[in-house]
Amino acid sequence: MLFRFTVRSASKPLALLGRGLHAGRATVEGTKRYAEQFASLAYSNVPKTGWTVSASGFGGYRIRKDVEEHENALSLALESGINVIDTSSHFENGSSEELIGRVLDKRINEELLERESVVIVTKAGYITSANFPNYLDVDHTVVADRTAHSLSPAFLEREITASLKRLGLETIDTFMLNNPERMMLAKDRPYSVHQVYDLIAKAATHLDKEVERGRIGSYGICSHSLPVRTAPDHLQLDSILTALARADVNLRNFVAIQYPFNLFERDAYTQWFDGSPSLMEIAHNNELFQFTHRPLYAIAGGQIRVLSTALGVAVEDEPGIMHDLTKAFEAVSGLEVVLPEMLGGTPEDTALVAKFVWGQVLSDNLSRLAQNLFAAKYYLKRQVQPGLVADLQTLRNSVRDAHNEEEVVEWARQYGENFQTLSETFLRLCAVSLLRSNEDLAKLLAALAPGRIKAESSLASTAAHVARSALWVSNVAGADPAEGLEKSGGCVLVGMRKPSYVEDIIDGMMRKDQILGEEQIESIFKCPVLA
Repeated sequence: MLFRFTVRSASKPLALLGRGLHAGRATVEGTKRYAEQFASLAYSNVPKTGWTVSASGFGGYRIRKDVEEHENALSLALESGINVIDTSSHFENGSSEELIGRVLDKRINEELLERESVVIVTKAGYITSANFPNYLDVDHTVVADRTAHSLSPAFLEREITASLKRLGLETIDTFMLNNPERMMLAKDRPYSVHQVYDLIAKAATHLDKEVERGRIGSYGICSHSLPVRTAPDHLQLDSILTALARADVNLRNFVAIQYPFNLFERDAYTQWFDGSPSLMEIAHNNELFQFTHRPLYAIAGGQIRVLSTALGVAVEDEPGIMHDLTKAFEAVSGLEVVLPEMLGGTPEDTALVAKFVWGQVLSDNLSRLAQNLFAAKYYLKRQVQPGLVADLQTLRNSVRDAHNEEEVVEWARQYGENFQTLSETFLRLCAVSLLRSNEDLAKLLAALAPGRIKAESSLASTAAHVARSALWVSNVAGADPAEGLEKSGGCVLVGMRKPSYVEDIIDGMMRKDQILGEEQIESIFKCPVLA
C-alpha cells in the first residue's frame, strides 16, 4: 500500500519569484517533516547537511518532458515517500530537467509539496553533440565526434544557470561534477589522473563560490570509475580529498558521491586484497553521503545485463515467437534469393547483392545474439538498420530509369518491412531468454535470503533491495533499521519511468523491515552465478 503526502496547513508553499524560479532549498526541518509522513518507510541522514532523504531516489535518466507517463511516475513518487530527484543537464538534452521542473512547479503551486522537503540533485560535465557549438569557447576536451567534456568554471557557471532555469528553481540542492574521469580518455588532449585531480579542485573552488551565491546548496562527484581500482581511468576518493584540502576548498560543501552499484558491480562494497578499506568505508569515514545508481543495469564480463523481469514478454510466449520468427526468416531469405535474378551480373550488381544477406547473417549468429538483449538491440537498431536504410536507397538509385525499376523498388520496400519484422521478432525472443534467466536469478536470491526477500519479489525490486542493504550495512553496521532517520544509509537511485515501477520499488525495498543482514549480503555476493 502506498501513502500519500500532503503539505501541512502550517507550511505555506514558497512563492514563485518574478524571474520564474521557486525560492528556497531543501532544509533539515522540511525533509524531516516530509519523512514523518511515511512512518513505515526507510530514510537516511545526509551527514553534512542534516537532510532526511528517502532510501530510494527518482532517477531522471531517459525521462522526457513530452512523455505523460514519466510525469505521472514522478508525481506518484513524490506523493508516495520519495523525496530525492536525481538528473543531469545532458539527460535528454535538458528535457529531463524540464520535466522535473514542471512537476515541481505544479505540486508547489497546488500546495501538494514544500520546496524545503525535496532534495534536487543535478550534474554537469558532458558536452553533447546537440550543444557542442555553444561551448567551443570554454576549456574542454574532445571525447568523441562532436562530444566533449569540461570541468572549467566558465562551463560550470553556464550549466548551473541553464539547469536552474529548466528546473525552475533558485537553488540546486546538490550539484555534481559528472564523470570527470572522461578527461583522461580524451582524443585531442588526454589528461593524466593527477591533472584531473587538479581540475576537480579548481572546479570545487568555483563551486564554493556558487554555494556563497546561493545557486547551489552543496556539491559532489558522480563517477563510474570511483569503485573500480583496476580501471585505467580510476579516480581515488582519498586522492580527490587530498587535492581538495590542498586547494583549501570548504570540505563542508563537498557532501556526496555517486557511483554505479548492483548485483554484478560490487567493487564499492569490497575491501581491496591488501585489506585497505572499501569505497563505501572511505566515504562513510569522511562523512560523504553515498548515492548509487544503475541498480538494474549491470556492466559485467563485457556485457550489459538488464536486471528486470518487466520486459514486455512472458516465457509462455516463446512457441508463438519462434513460429513468427521462422516465418520472418523465410520471408527475408526468400527475397534475398530472388534479388540476383532482378539485377545484372556486373561487379556493381554483385556488390549490391552482397549487401542484402541479413537473413543469413542473423540465422548464423542466432544463438550468440540471443544471449544478450541489450547487445542485440544495439546491434540491430544502431548498426544494422541505419546501414540497411542507406543500402536500400543505393539500390533504388542504381535502377533509376531501368526497365525493371518499379519491380526493384517494390522489392526494396518489401525487404525493408520484412527485415523490420524479423528484427522485432528476434528481439522478443532475446527478451524471453533474458526473462527466463532473470526469473531464475530472482528465485535464487530469494532462497539465499529467506524471510527477507519474498519468493514472489520481482528481480528489479530485489536488486535495488540488495543495493540498499549493502549501503546500510557498510555505513551503519549493527544499527537498527528502525533508526533510519538518524543514520546515514545512503540512497539508491532507480529509473522509475512508469508509475508501476514506483510502486514496485517502494513495496520491494523501501520498508524499514526489509534490510538484509551482513551474512545474507555476503552469501548473495559470493554466489557463483554473480561471479
